[in-house]
Amino acid sequence: MTTTTTEATAPATAEAYKIAVIGAGGKMGMRVSNNLVKTNHDVSYSENSPAGQERVTAAGRSLTDSETAVKDADIIVLAVPDLALGPVTAQLVPQLKSGAIVLTLDPAAAYAGLLTKRDDVIQAVAHPCHPSVFLQRTTPEEYADTFGGIAAPRTPSRPSSPTTSPRRRSSRRPCAPSTLPSSTCTGSP
Repeated sequence: MTTTTTEATAPATAEAYKIAVIGAGGKMGMRVSNNLVKTNHDVSYSENSPAGQERVTAAGRSLTDSETAVKDADIIVLAVPDLALGPVTAQLVPQLKSGAIVLTLDPAAAYAGLLTKRDDVIQAVAHPCHPSVFLQRTTPEEYADTFGGIAAPRTPSRPSSPTTSPRRRSSRRPCAPSTLPSSTCTGSP
């Protein structure tokens, strides 16, 4: 198996990183990889399931084994099932270079303390299907949009829709006053 270097389509001034996507053929791995292929980063794709391997190669990407992919990687994206995060980090984290960033796509294993850690490796957690914790929510619809996409906060590149989804839950729900405005909560003290 070989490592694929993506074609540079990002501005030449952007810093390029060596990135390893572990679980590249799964649902989230394919989504992440589809975005990374548009950058000038050096991306390695690793997948252990035959069906996932087929998806990666059908997308025109080459596969590499995980150990080779993470060897000199700056960023390691773990797009693997939650239950696999513990064993996968136990296998791969000891092999990472100092200063590497390990990005998991779901906080459950990290919150439960199941991930292998090293003092010189940075751990980060982000779930691409949940609303951003960095955007300010201002409307009841944005607060009620637990999983993002229905009433996501507006950004210059993504205007909000003027219509409301029929699947949207009530905008009033039990909550701590410190997390939502009282007008959005039921039973606020």
